[in-house]
Amino acid sequence: MCDNITSVTVINTDKSRDTFLQCCLRELCYIAAIYEFEIRAVHLAGTENRLPDYLSRWHTSDKFAALFYNAVSELELIQLKEDVRVSTRAAYALGSKKNLLVQWRAFLLFCTYFNMSFIPANLDTICCYAQFLSRSFKSVESIKNYINDVKVMHLMLDCTFPHLDSFVYKLLIKGLSRTKLHMPRRALPISPDILLEMVKHLNLESSSDCVYWCLFLFAFFLMSRKSNLVPDSSSQFDKNQQLTRGKVFVVNDIAIVVFEWTKTIQHGERRLKIPLVKIPGSVLCPVSAYNRMCSKIPASNDSPAFVMSKKSRLVPVTYAQFQNKLKSVIQKTGRDPNSYSSHSFRRGGATFAFSSHVPSDLIQLHGDWASDAYKIYLEFSMKDKISVVRNMANFV
Repeated sequence: MCDNITSVTVINTDKSRDTFLQCCLRELCYIAAIYEFEIRAVHLAGTENRLPDYLSRWHTSDKFAALFYNAVSELELIQLKEDVRVSTRAAYALGSKKNLLVQWRAFLLFCTYFNMSFIPANLDTICCYAQFLSRSFKSVESIKNYINDVKVMHLMLDCTFPHLDSFVYKLLIKGLSRTKLHMPRRALPISPDILLEMVKHLNLESSSDCVYWCLFLFAFFLMSRKSNLVPDSSSQFDKNQQLTRGKVFVVNDIAIVVFEWTKTIQHGERRLKIPLVKIPGSVLCPVSAYNRMCSKIPASNDSPAFVMSKKSRLVPVTYAQFQNKLKSVIQKTGRDPNSYSSHSFRRGGATFAFSSHVPSDLIQLHGDWASDAYKIYLEFSMKDKISVVRNMANFV
């Protein structure tokens, strides 16, 4: 790259009327012929090449030293602003970014259709949008999430958004909550008894069924989120987010599973280490299932923990495959596959731990819940509920 247009033209055309430049050109051509390479010049405008230009003239005047230092500080400021932009864009995880884009697009389409101003949106627009969303959403919490992302859009554009504190808006949300009674549909928990039924419909001599069985047991005993076990697609596998073979350490009858990223560990501030113990003589043993899987399908430390062999190469098990296999096996046990999902393992693991008299604090730590929200996942049997009133009755 060169900021001298004459030099660029001479090099690229191999022509010049100037005797000195002809000598330089012959020298370049001679060297290029000896070492078998081609040389091409690209013009760089002087305004974009100020630092080398100032340095080349440094000895001619003191002013070029001052100009050089000023230009350096300007470039550093430009780089600093670029770093600010990059850091700001990294504030949201990929999934959060996708949700924001979907919700912003929905709001903009609403405003365009009804010919309403969207930036800045007034209180009437926000209330109408909330009412419009209530036609599609059963949960008022979903409506509040969409409205809150409209607030995020305003704040990013340096616009105020005071409407969430408005009495009129709060009254509307309260009215929607009263008129749209909604009980969230939760996936049913998977218990050890259900797992024992499921394994009857798997062939553990098959490498694929062996992988799925290990995945099922890890999801249950680790109470893991699906995003930490399998990617959404093969191309989206991230060794920093999904479990890899190198993050499962087996020592004697104990396996230590390490997660460096989870829903509650977004910035690498800690590592989550969850132990699994061997269950001698049981088909539900997660350590034995993992060892069996590794012996049938060996893989490197950076490889996804759960992989299949496809056309002489290893590909990760995806979330869709995980979900489809679960529903297929559940259906073979005579249960409704629509009532179960990958979340059934997380909920079932927490419920089983609670029924096994594991303290609530330990369940929260084991399942990596940031709050006591895990309690809504616990499933109490009628036997447990009857024991409560029986204990009360004993003291009457």
